[in-house]
Amino acid sequence: MNKKLTPRELGQMLDQSLLQIDADTLHRLQQIRSHALAARSQSRSVPLLAAVGQGFQFGGEHRLRYWMASLLLMLTLLAGMEYWQQNMQPDDAEADIGILTDDLPIEVFVEHD
Repeated sequence: MNKKLTPRELGQMLDQSLLQIDADTLHRLQQIRSHALAARSQSRSVPLLAAVGQGFQFGGEHRLRYWMASLLLMLTLLAGMEYWQQNMQPDDAEADIGILTDDLPIEVFVEHD
């Protein structure tokens, strides 16, 4: 039957099992832990977009990438806006061609209330 252990009981069990481990194993575990902590504290590369909010604390190459990515984003937005504005303007050419060729339906000339 499984008994739910409280954090205190679990801590006591771990402390007791620690006393059963030989000194060589404990020393080796301590070395591995120290090595892992040292590796963790070394500088790590940070993805560009994660570093944007860091207040430009990144160096030359990352700064260039940041500005290039910003420029690309701005150009994409401007191109999208221009495309959208061109598609939103009414196309008067079809109406002009229809008027010149007398090819418009009569409904266009009839006044609606």
